[in-house]
Amino acid sequence: MEYSYYRRHWDTSQAKVELQEHMALIIKHNDLSNVVSFGTGSLQDDHIDARRRTCLQIAAMVTMKDCIIDDGKSVKHVTCFAQDPVYTDLDKDFLRSVGIEAVNDPEGFLSINSNSVVCDWNTYEYIIHKISERPWPAVFISFSHQFEELSVAREANGTAWNAFYNDLSAIEAQQIQDMLTDREQLPLSALIPLMYPGYQAGRDAMDASSKDRLVYQPLDQDLREIRILTILPGARNAPIECTLENAPLFDVDEYEALSYTWGDPKSTTEIFVNGRSFQATLNLAAALVQLRARHRFRLWIDAVCIDQNNRQEKGLQVLRMESIYRKANGTIVWLGNQEDDSDLAFEALKAISEDPLDEHNIPIPESIFTAGSPTRASIKQLFRRPYWRRVWIIQEVSVSENIIVCCGKASIKWDRLEFALKAIISVNSEDGNLARDFKLVEDYFLTLYRFRLTMTQDRPLDLLSALNRSGSALATCQRDRVFALLGITLDGNSYISDPNYKQDDRSVFIDMAKARLVHTRVLDMICLKAYSPSNTWDLSSWIPDWLNLGQVFPKRMTDYLSGCGTENFVINAFGKSPYAHPATSNASAGSIASFRMQGSKLKVRGIILDTIDGLSSALDPNSEYKPDSMYSNMSQSTSSSPNAYGTKGALFNSPFRTMSEFPNSMHGLPHDRYKSTFSNLMTPSTIKLLEQSKNFNFKHLLVWLDRNKDFLVGDQTMEEYLTGSTRPVKSFIARAHKRWFKLSHNKTYAFDLYSPEVCTAAAVRVVVQFGIRIITTEFGLVGRAHPAARKGDRLALFAGCSFPVILRPSESVEKQFQVVGDAYVEGWMNGDMWNQVSTELDDIILV
Repeated sequence: MEYSYYRRHWDTSQAKVELQEHMALIIKHNDLSNVVSFGTGSLQDDHIDARRRTCLQIAAMVTMKDCIIDDGKSVKHVTCFAQDPVYTDLDKDFLRSVGIEAVNDPEGFLSINSNSVVCDWNTYEYIIHKISERPWPAVFISFSHQFEELSVAREANGTAWNAFYNDLSAIEAQQIQDMLTDREQLPLSALIPLMYPGYQAGRDAMDASSKDRLVYQPLDQDLREIRILTILPGARNAPIECTLENAPLFDVDEYEALSYTWGDPKSTTEIFVNGRSFQATLNLAAALVQLRARHRFRLWIDAVCIDQNNRQEKGLQVLRMESIYRKANGTIVWLGNQEDDSDLAFEALKAISEDPLDEHNIPIPESIFTAGSPTRASIKQLFRRPYWRRVWIIQEVSVSENIIVCCGKASIKWDRLEFALKAIISVNSEDGNLARDFKLVEDYFLTLYRFRLTMTQDRPLDLLSALNRSGSALATCQRDRVFALLGITLDGNSYISDPNYKQDDRSVFIDMAKARLVHTRVLDMICLKAYSPSNTWDLSSWIPDWLNLGQVFPKRMTDYLSGCGTENFVINAFGKSPYAHPATSNASAGSIASFRMQGSKLKVRGIILDTIDGLSSALDPNSEYKPDSMYSNMSQSTSSSPNAYGTKGALFNSPFRTMSEFPNSMHGLPHDRYKSTFSNLMTPSTIKLLEQSKNFNFKHLLVWLDRNKDFLVGDQTMEEYLTGSTRPVKSFIARAHKRWFKLSHNKTYAFDLYSPEVCTAAAVRVVVQFGIRIITTEFGLVGRAHPAARKGDRLALFAGCSFPVILRPSESVEKQFQVVGDAYVEGWMNGDMWNQVSTELDDIILV
């Protein structure tokens, strides 16, 4: 095991001796209780140098813990904590085996006390800020920060940082002193650099063959250079030998690009590049063997052509990958070696795509329809391969001109594969298992097909729509799920101008939010966080979790991000709220956002105008239909509320507009026709039809109406509003039932999207299906709000935000607020209210 190897070298190194001497001095003056470590990295990392550092850092932590236990003074239990978001379950199990407890953010920070030894191995300024918020540790060990960054952080935090630095005990290694000779503005006591100087012993102890490893020649960034790998001819069983040369991207001889998965980074084999050793994963080595046999010699392959240990180079090459794949003469998709009857799958796919009589008469083999047949099983297994879920293939496949898909010795052109799979997916088989068996084909392949279609038709997506569409794609590090899409999106550079692999995932996502605000001067983005199911990255309430957009409300989020469904949907450069009507939502009258970022806080200009006083119940869109336990929160309303709209008629219109004005739901119908159907939703005849309907959404609607029948708007209940019309209701539920469902003879009736019955049902269904809550306010306004809204939450308008924002006061600090979500408030959406209050704006701090 790697750790055992490096631990042996650590135990015999001078670095361990020095550490023990330093710890002995510290223990004389401090009663140390625990060791807290940040950023050790994963033992599963792809790169051997990173794993070596991790092993040595773990060994050092164990040494520090042992020193505290063996000091002769401590009889208490000494704990050792390690926090790093990259830890896998295997990492956590191994750390536990050596006496280290792996913890999640913020547990590591919370374990810091005045008797702690804190180790900052390889992290970012965020860690320094978090540590500074805790009691000052007895010892702080850090060598990972740029001193300029620390100087800025110290200045920003004022006296607190001065105290932090001055209270730290210092251990000064001579090598670090030499590095600091031109850094006079920082006292040596600011840091305790300890480990890296001693790591040279571990580096020297590495396999002597490291001297023969591949050495990369720097790329000339002015010439936009890339590297081209040339496979040298050889017998099938001969070692793979290649050459690697630099070449300007736009003046390079013909080459092909490889699209593949790296495979298990711990399972490697030796190939030779420029006469030097290179450890290639087994999957890459298998691809090279096949490519050599096929005489595909000149290639661009990311694992070899990018120096993976050079983070700056990686970031620059990521920006060029779109051009690299687009300029290539072809792209080779490598699915792996032949297994699970993959040859049989390729034969079937070729047969389907070969000389069809016409697009409606495609010769699909009978074996595709036979449940359990080898052919059907082989195609199913082919699309269970890891390749199809790799996020980087989206860009690689989308921009490539000529693609050939290879699996072992079998191959098929992409266009033929595409034709065959679309034919299989479109088959109307009586076998219900067919759709289930090929669901992975539909999920993975159609995602690629749609991305490729947008690029070939020169209709690239915005980044947020691309993130939403690629939500199931995987990457080794989470920031790659963003980096991989930058080259194929319209606005990627407004979020990330230069991919930075020196940053952790959280820092990347924070910088995305800041860059987007600066670029657009639009604040709509601040409500996106409300749509993420969890706070994975410990982000402020105004910073979106970019990788989890729309998991709870996918369709609504798609509309929100990209304006799907109507041509006039986009009001500003960012997008639209799902609560706002596309033609009228311009709550801040087109104003430009005014904001200032203060660390993790955002200071904006706006005004708090009202408070939520009543809330209808909300439906959990992921729950099963259980009428007795459907709602996590019941409706809450006051005994009565004032009427802010002046007249009884205007007040009557407010719940109708609030519950019906959703994007693309009205299809231009006159309000009076729409309203007459809406106002009969709770008449006995309609309720009876709802009870008889088998439509799942109508069942939800029935439960929702029953739970909210006593919800007050003004001095009337919801039930009174929805039984206010004497006009008899034609059987719109029965019509919809007939139009929407397959009857026993397997016919599907078309339905009229523009009928008032269907439009009404669709509008109210959105209210129920997506958990939207009807609200009333202290000043008598009516609207709808995000499901997380509570009674007492504030309603605000911000400069540069096209809809009202729900705020929740901070429990610990006055005049600071968390963003709960966005809202629709009847009477505010067209900018009239903004024009009345825009001269009374104040600073509002979002946390």
